[in-house]
Amino acid sequence: MEPLLHVWIPFAVALIVGIRWKKALLLSLIALIPDFDMIFHMHRILFHSVFVLGLIMVIVSVLLWKTILVRVGDIYLTVIFLASHLALDLFSGYSALFWPFSEFAYGFTARVTMSFSSPFNLSQYIQFRVIPIAQLVKTQEGFLLTDVGAAISVLFGGALVAREILAKIPVLKKGYSD
Repeated sequence: MEPLLHVWIPFAVALIVGIRWKKALLLSLIALIPDFDMIFHMHRILFHSVFVLGLIMVIVSVLLWKTILVRVGDIYLTVIFLASHLALDLFSGYSALFWPFSEFAYGFTARVTMSFSSPFNLSQYIQFRVIPIAQLVKTQEGFLLTDVGAAISVLFGGALVAREILAKIPVLKKGYSD
């Protein structure tokens, strides 16, 4: 999945559950961390492993514990945002979730199709897929931006800008500010 969707989807969910937009945006940027494994030519392997991400989270939490930077609630939210990245990638390819303890990468395909021709037809297709990690390493390309990501970015970015502008209008200020 493209990086912008890894930011905007958890951002939207965070806003829906009541997290202030600035904090939601910061946490959403954290959801990009798993894609840094591209630097090591191990995309969807190294930082897409629940074990490696878990170890990183423990180390960071211990180093920053009891500072102004970390609260327990923020750690939980960070774990949820990182997990959102792994979950989204499962539906857009393969991820080596259990590396280095497993030599396989996993993915899901889910489709629901509808036909309005006679007779009406609604069908669903769900498949759990497994491939060797060696095969995943051969396909290290990915989109930085697609038309869907660009459209969602314009919508969310425009909504944030509009929200800030509306918050400055005195009559509307009460309903749009944090």
